[in-house]
Amino acid sequence: MRDDAIRDFLPAVDTVILDEAHQVPDIAADFFGTSLSLAQWLELARDSRALGLSRAADGASWSALTSTLERAVRDVRLALGDLGLCPLEDAAGRGCPMDRSC
Repeated sequence: MRDDAIRDFLPAVDTVILDEAHQVPDIAADFFGTSLSLAQWLELARDSRALGLSRAADGASWSALTSTLERAVRDVRLALGDLGLCPLEDAAGRGCPMDRSC
């Protein structure tokens, strides 16, 4: 299990019966998985630029490196929009929470 406290709370068993087993893949992905939103990728680019410029200004071309990442994220967002997929759509497939066309 992910957390020792949860593992200690659950009893040790030899057999497990799962009701609603069709939800196991989604639950497992939520529990064990990691996800990054497009906004988080943009934040990574901005934070990397700021940190690089403040701590190692001569270490790399921070603006060029991070603007490449920002452009890639925007291209992904546009490509998703072209496919009719809103990058702001939630995991349940509900439409854009901002009520706009992405």
